[in-house]
Amino acid sequence: SDGREKFFEISAGLLNYQNRTLMLEVSRPLDKEIQFSHQQKLSSLGLLVGSVAHEMRNPLGSVQLILENILDRPETKPLSADETKHYLKLILEQIEFCISVTSRLLKLARKPSEESSAVDLNEIVPETVSLLEYEAKKRGIEIVVKSDERPVVVNASDPELRMVLVNMAQNAFHAMNNGGVLTVETMIADDGKAVLRIADNGCGIPAENLQRIFEPFFSDNQENKAEGTGLGLSIVKSIGENAGGKIAVQSVEGQGTAFTLTFDT
Repeated sequence: SDGREKFFEISAGLLNYQNRTLMLEVSRPLDKEIQFSHQQKLSSLGLLVGSVAHEMRNPLGSVQLILENILDRPETKPLSADETKHYLKLILEQIEFCISVTSRLLKLARKPSEESSAVDLNEIVPETVSLLEYEAKKRGIEIVVKSDERPVVVNASDPELRMVLVNMAQNAFHAMNNGGVLTVETMIADDGKAVLRIADNGCGIPAENLQRIFEPFFSDNQENKAEGTGLGLSIVKSIGENAGGKIAVQSVEGQGTAFTLTFDT
């Protein structure tokens, strides 16, 4: 009644009953399947483990070197008050960095609230994208973030919007097997609506598949089929619509793809 598409799984088969052949049909709505479950979220988070571990390893290694340096100082040359303060300050900086990384991950992992709240896209985009930097570097991909000077606020679920970014970015990574550029942009449109745009210069989507990419379990990418559930873009579309938004896609095969989510403010 609201104009949205609904997806069903339909199974049918022949049944012989009292000398009659009947058609038995069972239909099941897929609405629940395309809701972003906690299990699916954990699966997506698992793909970030390498990035997070890499980010944590560097500051922890710095702390280790500082402490080893302190322990190696002979008792005849104890640290002065200024040296002690300097080393403690360095350790504190590294610990604060580690805490910031875990905080960003926890924001992504927490369960979404049933009630929406004001979310500034300018805040969540750099925090979420930073968790993907290691995977991007490993794939030879540069991530460019462009933020509007004004707050780009939408009424939505904070953790769900973060998962939208993760899903879209990972899809873009799969489309850029030979490296490339992923651009994530937030802006206020001329009509006052909040806009989130995620664009890559990867392989693009064949024109015949553009109308089907938001269907549950559809994927034209073999790597995605092997690694995921085929629900990524269906979930993104569902989350966007739940927040009162609309999603549009533009793609040219061999040149790249851009997804644009537009929200009423």
